[in-house]
Amino acid sequence: MKKTQLKPTSLRTMMLTVLFLIIVILIGGFYFVQSWLNDLAISSNTSNSSQTTSATDSQTIKQLESDISNQKVANDKAIGMTVSKQNYLSNIQQDLNKYASDTGVTISESKASDIPATTTNMPLINGVQSNYVSVALKNPTPYADLIKFIKAIETNIPKMKLMSINISRAGDSGDNVNVEPFIIEVYTK
Repeated sequence: MKKTQLKPTSLRTMMLTVLFLIIVILIGGFYFVQSWLNDLAISSNTSNSSQTTSATDSQTIKQLESDISNQKVANDKAIGMTVSKQNYLSNIQQDLNKYASDTGVTISESKASDIPATTTNMPLINGVQSNYVSVALKNPTPYADLIKFIKAIETNIPKMKLMSINISRAGDSGDNVNVEPFIIEVYTK
């Protein structure tokens, strides 16, 4: 076998060729690895998002069901805030009689009333009207029982609102008071 000597020009050409091949391999390898990592990230993100989406969707659905059931209770309560205009007086008298018997107050008379002169007609919700009931209590009335009766009226469903009340001390000793007839505002629909 014969030994060949490399000439500087051929060595330089061979080195440039090897350097060129290394650069081409590096660029191709970089592109291939970048493409492979991008595909891996997309597939990983898709599987994670589908798992996250199903968990989030389930959680969102449960939250929506909870909100709807809570709003149903509020809606039912809002519907109960008014009474029918046709039979409001009998319903209110029935409620007032129940509260009177529960608190120890005696109602001497309750009847429909006109709008009090001191009332400022504030606009209500569409379709809701204010009606008024005049209530007279048997005098003298124990003050503590009167307060319980007023609280029962104010916390009533359907909503009733005491318009005004005039109280004076009864002549006898004790905590008895005289109550002038007062007006209750009732919301009807």
